[in-house]
Amino acid sequence: MGMFLKKFENLKITLITYKPTQIFTPFRNTKNFYEFQNAVEGIYKIIDELNENMENSNFANGNNGHLIILDEYPSLIQTIDDRKKRDEVLSKISILLHMGREYGMLPIISANRRRFRTI
Repeated sequence: MGMFLKKFENLKITLITYKPTQIFTPFRNTKNFYEFQNAVEGIYKIIDELNENMENSNFANGNNGHLIILDEYPSLIQTIDDRKKRDEVLSKISILLHMGREYGMLPIISANRRRFRTI
């Protein structure tokens, strides 16, 4: 991860968290912060950016990188009641994990409790 971060002069950071906690209070009014009900929207925006990078062949060879922190991932996935939408979000996150780094995007996913269905 350190090599990834050193590579980019301009690093964009996006923080997505399902659980509203005080630890993220300083980020609440920032552009790339998605909390609670807006968390899925944040994932979709990240995927839109990845798709754009893939379509334009914007590989991770420039000065711009994107660090994506997805906090409380299992909690987010479990709250999506619509199975079709949940599967779509899981698919999008899987694409991000497989393709993101090649296109300058480094996802970091945190979970307090791992469960096979949500990973």
